[in-house]
Amino acid sequence: MTERIESAFDYHAAVSYRRGALGGGGLDWSMRPETDRRYEDCSTLALPEPLAEAGPSDPARLSALLAASCGVSAVARTPAGSFFYRSAPSAGALYPIELFLAGRPWGFEPGVYHYAPERHALQRLAPLASGRGLSLLLAAEFFRSGWKYRQRAYRYCLLDAGHVLENILCALDALGAARRSRLDFDDAAAARLCGLAPGRESALAWVAAGEDLPDELPEAAGTVPAGLPCAPRVGDLPLVQAADALCAEAAPGQGEASGPDVLSARAEDWIPLEPAAMPVGRDFFAAVIARRSRRDYRKALLAPADLGALAASLRLEDPLPELGAGVLLPGGGEIAAGLYALDAAGCRLGRLLEGVLHRCAAAACLDQGWLADAGALFVFAADLEALEARLGPRGYRHALIRAGRLGQRLYLAATARGLGACGIGAFYDDEAAALLGLRGGQRLLYLVAVGEITGSAG
Repeated sequence: MTERIESAFDYHAAVSYRRGALGGGGLDWSMRPETDRRYEDCSTLALPEPLAEAGPSDPARLSALLAASCGVSAVARTPAGSFFYRSAPSAGALYPIELFLAGRPWGFEPGVYHYAPERHALQRLAPLASGRGLSLLLAAEFFRSGWKYRQRAYRYCLLDAGHVLENILCALDALGAARRSRLDFDDAAAARLCGLAPGRESALAWVAAGEDLPDELPEAAGTVPAGLPCAPRVGDLPLVQAADALCAEAAPGQGEASGPDVLSARAEDWIPLEPAAMPVGRDFFAAVIARRSRRDYRKALLAPADLGALAASLRLEDPLPELGAGVLLPGGGEIAAGLYALDAAGCRLGRLLEGVLHRCAAAACLDQGWLADAGALFVFAADLEALEARLGPRGYRHALIRAGRLGQRLYLAATARGLGACGIGAFYDDEAAALLGLRGGQRLLYLVAVGEITGSAG
């Protein structure tokens, strides 16, 4: 690909899917990346067995936090060996997001650590030079996703980071621990702290946790080792690298956005829904472990209480004004078929378009016909040009990561209510925008199907 990338929106457009122009070629299975990051030489510290509910000790609390964040939640036995599914969904089950801990992990010596999900263990990478409290950093290893999704991989890495980030925040809430999340920080300092390979890996989110919340990134004593390559040959992803380099500068914060989001601005005839709480405490830990991506939907309407609970789950404490949520409903009940804007704070729907649109949405999502059977198709769209004008390219990270967070909240709320959910980041971008009535720099970022399920997990 030879496109010149001068903005985050340029990247998004350059990797957009278009019908008849997806390219060809299969996957090179000799380059399939490992999903378990390893190091040449570091000590491995076992964590207590993760439980559905955290125990009273600090190591047990840390174990519960890490298992819920991105730990193994199911194991599939195949002729090729065991495959470890995680508590956070990932496009293609490639799991490009790595979790690092720095500072004073609960029950462990101060230092810099990497969490190894498949072994449920900490790998100690370096001692600590300075810093207080506990910092958790999420980093993406681009080739993990790029092996399958090529230059579009940055989009999936950001969505995946949002999934893991939301799990961390919900787990800390369930444990009663104070926390603060940041998407703006010194990328270079975070990369040094985690031993990331320049151009191939990048830190995407930082969470401060515990009683003594750090307001600065800790510093390691000495050099933090890099992980071993995830594949025999790690290919280059020039558009991904260019996009991440653009997003590396912290958002300048040029004023607060005003007015409704891209979907709510067009809405009419608002319909109130019945709100319900997100799963918390023990219910959260049960939901995050039970969560699977489900595609086996029974063609049925969502109960009003379920729809209200799902809508209420999308309320974030730090919403991004340029990012809007909506839902496609099939009709047949009290609410007519169509596309609706979703006001999570008010737990209400605003009519945008009338008609049964599920099959059109399925066609736009690379002709995945099973989507037409879902009880609801939730969509997250943003005005990327307006966002970049206000926050710079870093705003692109903000939008995709938040879309991933919202998708994870749907997964958790659906699982807690006995429903299935499945996130979709692959679609014909122009067709999806036209279906939703998006204009200019407005684009669909993520779609999450939810519905009653029948059969086995996908």
